[in-house]
Amino acid sequence: MQKLIYWLETFWSWIYDALQWLLDGAVSVVVWAVKILFEGFLSVVTALVQALDIGSYAIQYAALWGGLDERVAWFIGNLGIGSGLTLIAAAIVIRLLLNLIPAAFTRV
Repeated sequence: MQKLIYWLETFWSWIYDALQWLLDGAVSVVVWAVKILFEGFLSVVTALVQALDIGSYAIQYAALWGGLDERVAWFIGNLGIGSGLTLIAAAIVIRLLLNLIPAAFTRV
């Protein structure tokens, strides 16, 4: 009787180990698939950003800023208007992105 109980205990531990191994494998496959999808998404975003021709806009706006009087440019630089506008734009973008997150999970 003792051998039968021992065999049943080891049998169920083998079953448990096999199921745990299968579950770990399934989780690894899902994580791998999510990483591949995210990498593809980042590749698409990179291609879209690289397709933008920012160089011509930068040269155009640099020429506009170059026409300012040096005292006005000094005043703008010392006030930190460029940094302030960058912070405000970043805050707006973050706020818009945070507004999208709950909507994605609450819609059925």
